Amino acid sequence: MSQKVKDPSAYDYTPMMPPALLESYRKAMKGDAASMYQMAEAFRQGTEVPRNSKVAIDWLRLAAEKHHPEAMYNYSYACKGNVIARVEWMRSAAEAGHHVAMYDLALMYAEGTLIAQDWSLCEQWMTRSAKKGNRKAKDYLGWMYHNGRAGTVDLVQAMRWYEDAAMHGSTRSALALGEIHTFEREHFDPEKAFFWYRFAAYSGDAEAQTNLGYCYQSGIGTEKDAKEAFKWTQEGARRGDRRAMFVLGNYHRWGYGTRTDDRKAFEWMSRSAEKGYARALDTLGVYHSNGIGTPRDIVRGFECYRGPPRRETPTAAPTRDGSSTRDSPPDAASGRRWPTAGRRWRSATARPRSTQWPSCTTSDRA
Repeated sequence: MSQKVKDPSAYDYTPMMPPALLESYRKAMKGDAASMYQMAEAFRQGTEVPRNSKVAIDWLRLAAEKHHPEAMYNYSYACKGNVIARVEWMRSAAEAGHHVAMYDLALMYAEGTLIAQDWSLCEQWMTRSAKKGNRKAKDYLGWMYHNGRAGTVDLVQAMRWYEDAAMHGSTRSALALGEIHTFEREHFDPEKAFFWYRFAAYSGDAEAQTNLGYCYQSGIGTEKDAKEAFKWTQEGARRGDRRAMFVLGNYHRWGYGTRTDDRKAFEWMSRSAEKGYARALDTLGVYHSNGIGTPRDIVRGFECYRGPPRRETPTAAPTRDGSSTRDSPPDAASGRRWPTAGRRWRSATARPRSTQWPSCTTSDRA
């Protein structure tokens, strides 16, 4: 089959069909959309029939034309070379009730790369997806209301969606709720902040672990506990949070919740500085200049003092990494800012699945 095939139903694949697929193949030949989609998956995966991406996409197109929601959604991502077709198939899948397609279409409106940016339509499609149970859509809606992307800042609506997402396992939303109860005056509630930080921390969120450590250090919503503060800050540092690394370095330096260890203090402060945390770079200059945890080196210390720009500006939103436009509230302990609850939103222009469909232009026929 070296020629280009536009309609796989024009060819007889019966000889290569295993018994388990034969009945589905016969139904697909008669126009059954679900069976067509099953054939597309079979040729894409190559487990029961020889893998052939082009034949898979041909079957996928036929199923999409029969208004099969999952087929329309997947065919949208197969149309990489045709932006108009990609958007239209995504819209068709969303209108057919595919909640992931609704979410991805909303992201398209938010990003404004494939279609004109429209926050109103983004909100509409994101809401429809969330009401169908899509946790990521609930996350994003919370972020939109929190940052005023749905018109004005609405913390009540933001908390509603954050709580819904958090109760379905979203650590990002739990972290955001903790920050709202910590920094928003009208919703200030130390006990609730502590609850949500702990919720996210036990789920493995590095920022939440760092914030939980700060709660134990400062007695926010709980009793002060140096050992617990050290424990959770260390967890956050091990998971890569640069602020946790900075705080952990200070804990080792001054023996808070652990014994004094200048070598570990220097190690963690260095790791934080390498990640671009400005205060860590300043402190590292002090360590080098005074020989704390490392041989004294005034020149190296001076280089740390005059190092990269220390101004940490918030990133614009919506970015593909989900960073928030809201300024983070000031950190009472350090005079700096706590990080926002922003997380990496999946881009609507790329499908990060291991089962990603190939492009319509892919051809791997023998």
